[in-house]
Amino acid sequence: MNPIVARKLMQIADNITKNLNIDVDPKDIIITGSIASYNWHDLSDIDLHILYDFEEINEDFELVKKMLNETRINWNRTHNIKIAGKEVELYFQHAYEPHESNGIWSLTLEKWLALPVSLNPKLDLKNSS
Repeated sequence: MNPIVARKLMQIADNITKNLNIDVDPKDIIITGSIASYNWHDLSDIDLHILYDFEEINEDFELVKKMLNETRINWNRTHNIKIAGKEVELYFQHAYEPHESNGIWSLTLEKWLALPVSLNPKLDLKNSS
């Protein structure tokens, strides 16, 4: 992971978490998806996941999930942040929710949680949406 990119992503996550005004720290901050695997291409974005234990925020899990999802949608709609030409897309994820991806990099721990594997996919970028 490029240290400059990692630092910028952590700054974005820090800014977002401070604006949430909750007294709970994230369990981890990860990048995942095609950008963290061998599947990346020119149209890939950076999937930035901020992991919280939703029940530490409030015992009403569904309410927290809905609040964080609305925050995510609003943030993604009102911010056009790019790093190295790649759009940063924010997600909030329950820390104990299973997440499968062909590559998960922990920005917090600075290590792979799921090491990417080369699958040699054939991408049709002309027909992607």
